[in-house]
Amino acid sequence: MALPTTFCDLSPDCTRLIFTGADKTELNAASLACRDFHHYTNELVRELDLSRKSIPELNSFARLLRRFPNVKRLSLYPPPGDDLDATLHEIANSGLDLDFLCLPGRLSLALHDFPAEPLARLSSIMPNLKSLDCGHFVNDDDDLTMLAGMFPALEVLDMSDCGSYVTDQGVDAAFKRLANLRKIDISFNCQMSDEWLKSLSTNCPLLEEVMCVASKRRASWVTESGVCALLGGCGQLRSVQLGDINFSRFDFPLARAVCASARKKLRYLEIDGVVMVDDKHCRRMVDTEEEEDEEACAAHMKVEFFSTWDKLHGESY
Repeated sequence: MALPTTFCDLSPDCTRLIFTGADKTELNAASLACRDFHHYTNELVRELDLSRKSIPELNSFARLLRRFPNVKRLSLYPPPGDDLDATLHEIANSGLDLDFLCLPGRLSLALHDFPAEPLARLSSIMPNLKSLDCGHFVNDDDDLTMLAGMFPALEVLDMSDCGSYVTDQGVDAAFKRLANLRKIDISFNCQMSDEWLKSLSTNCPLLEEVMCVASKRRASWVTESGVCALLGGCGQLRSVQLGDINFSRFDFPLARAVCASARKKLRYLEIDGVVMVDDKHCRRMVDTEEEEDEEACAAHMKVEFFSTWDKLHGESY
């Protein structure tokens, strides 16, 4: 009588294939079964989120990186031992080829000097990093410009809630270095203005998704003029989310810009917390003089408007 087949009889490739279909809970249990299973499950880990955990020792962090050799996404906050320079050096020495990196907030670490040298080394080892979250990490124009120069292949950038010294000039200099950008979040920046959106429209032709939510507690100079420039200049746009933007006029060319974008690739436009907008204003955004344009928008794109009243009553246009 033939003996039953066990995991020990399977080839390594077959065993890996079986573990690939398991969920996280099953993988955690399997990793405790034996050394081989522990090895296989470690190979399947693709993301390490340390954003809510503190690793007190750098050597523990280094061992963690070596344990999971195929990690592609890494989030850090705070860094081990609150030593950001040493942490970045450990990442560079790990041999990982990251697709995404989330940098911790420097203000929370009382760290005022930009870690240029370790970041430059990291960028030389990972020149193809595609996604970067530097919100709370960037404090001024120089920080942002250096990061853009170090990682020119970025396709996804989260620079929400940067420091108060990031200005139009710094943003424009950074965007000129990020021609491959496809998705960006510039929300909650106190110096955010129309010039940011205009710079995106000029320098980032591949842009597909934009999130631009102004902070109610900070000044913002984003108006319909910047939105029109963005919609008109980025022919690849698929999704635009705007929040608390100053649409202060009843007669403006935004409706035509929206419809022109819908004829290209724009599929979703959300305007949340609109300032000084009533029913008549909202309907003019999607109703045009030409029936053909109106039908084009309706057929290809979803447009949602939310005011404070809408949020309370669950309504949208």
